[in-house]
Amino acid sequence: MSAAETLSPRPAPSWDEAARVAALRRYRILDTPAESGFDEITRIAALVCRAPIAVVNFIEDTRQWFKAEIGLGVRETPLDISFCAQAILQPGVFVIPDARKDARFACNPLVTGEPHLRFYAGALLETPDRLPIGTVCVLDTEPRPEGLRPDQREILRALARQVMLQLELRQREDELRASQERLNLALDASKVVGTWLWEVACDRITADERFAWLFNVSPELARNGAPLSAFLDAIHPEDRPRVADEIANAVAQGGEYATEYRVIATDGSIRWISARGHCERDEAGRPVRFPGAVVDVTPAKANEQALREREAELARVQRIGQVGGLEVDLRNGFRNRRSPEYLRIHGLPPEADRESHDEWVRRIHPDDRERVESAFRAAVAGRAGEYTAEYRIVRPSDGAVRWISATAEIERDGEGCPLRLVGAHIDITERKQAEEARELISRELSHRIKNIFAIVSGLVSLSARGHEEAKDFAREFRDRLHALALAHEYVQPRATDAGPIATTQTIQGLLRTLLRPYAVEGRERFLIDGEDAEVGEKAATALALIAHEQATNAAKYGALSLETGHVTITGRREGDAYILVWRERGGPPIHEPPARQGFGTLMAGRSVSGQLGGMIAYDWAPEGLTMQVTIPLANLAR
Repeated sequence: MSAAETLSPRPAPSWDEAARVAALRRYRILDTPAESGFDEITRIAALVCRAPIAVVNFIEDTRQWFKAEIGLGVRETPLDISFCAQAILQPGVFVIPDARKDARFACNPLVTGEPHLRFYAGALLETPDRLPIGTVCVLDTEPRPEGLRPDQREILRALARQVMLQLELRQREDELRASQERLNLALDASKVVGTWLWEVACDRITADERFAWLFNVSPELARNGAPLSAFLDAIHPEDRPRVADEIANAVAQGGEYATEYRVIATDGSIRWISARGHCERDEAGRPVRFPGAVVDVTPAKANEQALREREAELARVQRIGQVGGLEVDLRNGFRNRRSPEYLRIHGLPPEADRESHDEWVRRIHPDDRERVESAFRAAVAGRAGEYTAEYRIVRPSDGAVRWISATAEIERDGEGCPLRLVGAHIDITERKQAEEARELISRELSHRIKNIFAIVSGLVSLSARGHEEAKDFAREFRDRLHALALAHEYVQPRATDAGPIATTQTIQGLLRTLLRPYAVEGRERFLIDGEDAEVGEKAATALALIAHEQATNAAKYGALSLETGHVTITGRREGDAYILVWRERGGPPIHEPPARQGFGTLMAGRSVSGQLGGMIAYDWAPEGLTMQVTIPLANLAR
């Protein structure tokens, strides 16, 4: 999306707002409980668009309400801070690459404060009358200048259509329920909807008014009787030959007659009919009478068709997004149902769509099987509502080993007993291979960097030989190199048997690693407490320089120069900043601040301001030095 599109003024709506809100309320979806069908749509949207937040939401007159959401944690927000209120004014998929650079949203509290939204993409939910009632959208806390890929846009649109199919299906189900109630009243009174009696020998049918209306004949003709062909003419041309043959077979062979077909009713509508009857015979076996009844099953047929369309559309979405769906009945032996895309990902034939739980377990790679099976059963047996796992499978079709990312939701009854699991599988083999390649490169680079540290340290020692005046400088320089090497080693990713992973490294962990050599006879000279925070490679390098310089100075001139001295290092978060306080106590009294800053102190200060974008302050109190380092949290994890 161009900058011009992003900053375009809000267009005037082309619909009547009262009509739009009334159309939304007619679906009777607002403030209803969560449903797996809508939850699955948000899961697919989040997975396909690689977004931490996904929402199915509806725009009322004063609020936006979320039928399903992932990563947001609330069910509604005021309309005046809604991204989607703008989205329903736009056709198709509305994309905001960076909300902070968009004049319409730059001051939005959801952008300037928690959860600090930056990216938005929403596909319109439209009624058959083209009234916009909401969106299926994804959001991210990181900007995406590139927006969405074409396939991601298409999947969002398909998911929006899927939501509308579900809403229309709900509406038809409500109509069917009301129709069924009316039908039940009629059945209570007459037991059937329409009845007929065919006198076979004289080819004369008499019927009630409902039967006459369905078969487009006058009530008078139906009461007085008419030949079979007057009624067969009302049957849909595509069904008429089959029904005629079925009637002829019932007359010839006797027994029950049961079928379904379409008729063109008196008002011109096409109605689905369920017909039942029985051909009665005389003592000689000749057909005499053929009584029967019909029921109008049009709403049920429409419901079945809508359900088939919904399933076909969902299968298409899964195929485009390469997301395999599954359902597991957790009440009766883990009965499973797999989507066609699931079968393709796992290399299974079509008849494996109802594979057993044990068959799934056998396909898991032997090195991952116990871990995954234990985690699955623990999630089902516990109170968890979600289950996630990454593991390898061995595909039976070609023997290939593939990595699978599995995400599922566990539905439970009021007492917490598991009922059903609905999930999605994605083949992440390419991502895992890329991670493995990056891990190999990272290890190689780490090895080379450690070699460089060793070579430089050796060159310094070699160069200082024979130059007595340079030995102190050489020793301090080597110490700094050693601190940097420790910091580099600390923030390197680790590996496990299941593959390479990037473990979380923290400030407190880094400080404990760097300051461990200062322990005296097992007694720690440093007390490290307070709030911790993640630290990245770039920030770790700068912090290592600062910690090394302060520890060296404390050992020479400060608290650690006396046996009674100690240093307390405390961390805390304030807003979007992390504050680290270095406090020396028990050392020699300080009479005045130092007359000048040494090279190491100058270098530490420049590291804080240049590399971390932070500030450093010193308080030279008589009882000991207090240093405070303030670093933006966003820069700390780099």
